[in-house]
Amino acid sequence: MFSRNPIKITILTIIAVGIGFFGGAVYGTKAAVTNANGEVEIQKVINLYSQSRSSSVNFDQYWKVWDYINNKYAGDVNEVDLFYGSLKGMVNALDDSYSKYLPPKKSKEFSKSLSGEFSGIGAEVGIRENQLTIIAPLEGSPAQKAGIKAGDKVLAIDDEDTKGISLEKAVQKIRGKKDTEVTLTVIHKNEEEPVDITIKRDKINIPTVDWEMKEDNLAYLQIKYFNQNTWSQFNQAVEEIKQKPTKGIILDLRSNPGGFLKTSIDVASEWVREGVIVSQGKNGDINKRFKTNGSHRLAGIPTIVLVNEGTASGAEIVAGALKDHNAGFR
Repeated sequence: MFSRNPIKITILTIIAVGIGFFGGAVYGTKAAVTNANGEVEIQKVINLYSQSRSSSVNFDQYWKVWDYINNKYAGDVNEVDLFYGSLKGMVNALDDSYSKYLPPKKSKEFSKSLSGEFSGIGAEVGIRENQLTIIAPLEGSPAQKAGIKAGDKVLAIDDEDTKGISLEKAVQKIRGKKDTEVTLTVIHKNEEEPVDITIKRDKINIPTVDWEMKEDNLAYLQIKYFNQNTWSQFNQAVEEIKQKPTKGIILDLRSNPGGFLKTSIDVASEWVREGVIVSQGKNGDINKRFKTNGSHRLAGIPTIVLVNEGTASGAEIVAGALKDHNAGFR
């Protein structure tokens, strides 16, 4: 069975990945505690308490701490910051380095970065074995041109040690305005000595899908990641491929960090006529199945899928679904 463990990562500046990120709300909480302008109303937070009792948790202690801070803390208390901080702490209690809470402002920045254009160094990063690691530099990006490679361990950012750094903080430190510089201290894979690499930030706007016809009518189709532009570009590529006497497809998902779940399901569905693309569950219990959809235009076309250590998240879903269903494989 092909492994499809979800690997949540972030592109600098953020492209997610990140299935483990909660954008500005946790399980619908935001809508319940904000006004028409999207601002938190503390009274609504208090009212929410009466609707959220748990049989295993006594929330009285939460409000006792809340009141104690407001009444005893010597400095100024911003109740909105206190509220968002408590949500951040709740997610941190999962002890999962891939799960992060994003308050509204950061959530907005996160969503904006998924548009396919952003300023930064153009590299996907993640936490692997408690170490900040380069998943893959984007093709033609400042990071790649400067010598950043997939698998590089990032030991420092502008001389600040990354030991124990969160993914969110790392992104904040590495991202920045166009034409500014950031220095990463990295150890390349299979090397022992760290090196300093200075990278000039730039606007990153790279097409997510490329394709070309190779010898013997083999279509080489590369998907770099799954953002809001991927489906339209993929759809156009498929239409062009179908107009050619295509004998087979080489689907290149190497160094694809993933992105939107729905897009990865839609892409995989083009090869899979029936059945489940991916299942979602907890502790072995499946509670949701995402079935194939669409017109299955590539079903039956012999296909080889290329993956590497940088293939993650949604890209793993596509590769795994094609393998599980033997879709296109010969």
